[in-house]
Amino acid sequence: MNNLPQELVDHITSYLSREDLKNTLFLSRHFQYAAEQYSRAFQSYNLTENNANKFVDIYSSRRFSYLWYLHYSTRSSALDSNDDEDARCLESAEELESLDREFTRHFENIGLRHITRDWAGPRRDSRHDFGKSLATVAFSSLREVDLDFLYPLDHATGIDQRRSFPNLVKPAAFDPFSTRLRLLSYQLRRMKLCVMADETLLWPTDETARTPVWPNLESINVMFHFATPTGSWYFHGLPGVGSTEGFDVTADMYPPFTTTEDGLSDLDYWDYLTVDELSSEDWENQQRVVEFRVSPNEKLLVPFLTAFAKAAGHMPCLKDAALWAPLGLNLTWLEDDRQAWWRVGKWRPGPELHDLFRRIGENEYGSEMIDHWEGYLAGEGLSDRDDFEVFHMFEDSWAASRQRWILPRV
Repeated sequence: MNNLPQELVDHITSYLSREDLKNTLFLSRHFQYAAEQYSRAFQSYNLTENNANKFVDIYSSRRFSYLWYLHYSTRSSALDSNDDEDARCLESAEELESLDREFTRHFENIGLRHITRDWAGPRRDSRHDFGKSLATVAFSSLREVDLDFLYPLDHATGIDQRRSFPNLVKPAAFDPFSTRLRLLSYQLRRMKLCVMADETLLWPTDETARTPVWPNLESINVMFHFATPTGSWYFHGLPGVGSTEGFDVTADMYPPFTTTEDGLSDLDYWDYLTVDELSSEDWENQQRVVEFRVSPNEKLLVPFLTAFAKAAGHMPCLKDAALWAPLGLNLTWLEDDRQAWWRVGKWRPGPELHDLFRRIGENEYGSEMIDHWEGYLAGEGLSDRDDFEVFHMFEDSWAASRQRWILPRV
């Protein structure tokens, strides 16, 4: 029993009644986990001041992902009143302060914490649960959707692209969240999405499945994140820089129920410091944005585009369609050698001229210079004027210790 994979145990357990699930609790650890989840015994909890410690004991680690409903009610003392004709209708400042202290005490007693770290476990679980919830609701009259799962966009895309991302799909083979959004789209007339998705958003991967049709869809606009739900990337960057695959979500990737030094919320640290008290290193770490993934990863991007093309071919009423990703280029934080970005199409300088350019900044900064010949927007064609003006927008924020040369068009 211990050698059975968890996904197989989950599939078996999903067909059992609650009484039968009790009999599987002690078969193996895999069956225990599955029985706890599918019995829904830990789906809700009535929290009080008296059972707060018990709640922590029960819902530590994995069981927290089973919790759907947490019920907690606060109480306040009755305000003084009288039967006089001129009785007050508004609380005094002292009474309001007393109520505020009592309300705060309730939450302090149950150990409620403000958590700002993006934990991989709840992120993965909420994504799967949202997909499941779509399967339980009928939207027969729905004709238009505008769903933004990347809000605010600056936070979703302004990231350090060297980082590794969690695999939000496992143990599933394909993203259930993307699949459910596709099923939702069949009856629509207009669909606008901002989403991290895989190719099942647009076309089923099961070749035996019935060919989908969007009989009424007239407009589709999909802005997709440059990272995939599995933690890999739709776009390459600089050779050898950054991760290529996502990491698996494990049981220790859920927020702890006790305060730890590395688990202190950002509220504890950042909200009580002034800008003057922040070290330059702390500030830079919080503001660090590294964007360099601009070259298509055909292994992943081509299947995604293929799914889009197949889907569009089965939309007889289609009038307009857009599929795009918000790419950017910001290399300020990359501690690499000097770099030269040549926006010159297929033209190449002669050896003597090339050597002169490669010597720019050599005495001050040393090391070799890295040449980038392919324009990230224009490919081998000529770049537009706007491509150069974008760089001027960021030049004030570029690190002074590094040099980049944008050469004019020919």
